[in-house]
Amino acid sequence: MIVPATLENAGIAPEAPWLSVDLAAVSDSNVEASSDCGVVPKEFDSLDDVFPGGKATINFCFVVLTKQVDTLVVYAKDLFDQQPVAFATSE
Repeated sequence: MIVPATLENAGIAPEAPWLSVDLAAVSDSNVEASSDCGVVPKEFDSLDDVFPGGKATINFCFVVLTKQVDTLVVYAKDLFDQQPVAFATSE
C-alpha cells in the first residue's frame, strides 16, 4: 500500500527528512508492516533538504493484507528513539 504524506519543516534550519524521521505502520495484527516494496515513486529517501516552513509530499510503502488496510496506523519518530507519534490513514 502506498501512503502519500506531506512533511513540513517546522525547525530553524534546512533538513533532509529521511535523516531525521522514521516512519512505520502497524495494523490490527499488532506487527510492524514491512516497508520492503521495491522501487516507489517519490520515495522518502529521494528528498533533498527542506528549508524551514517548506513542505514536501512523498510516498511511503507498506506491505499489508487488503483486510488490514482499514486498521493501518502510520507512526513516526525521530531517529533518536523518542516517543512515537501516530497518524491515522485515510483515503
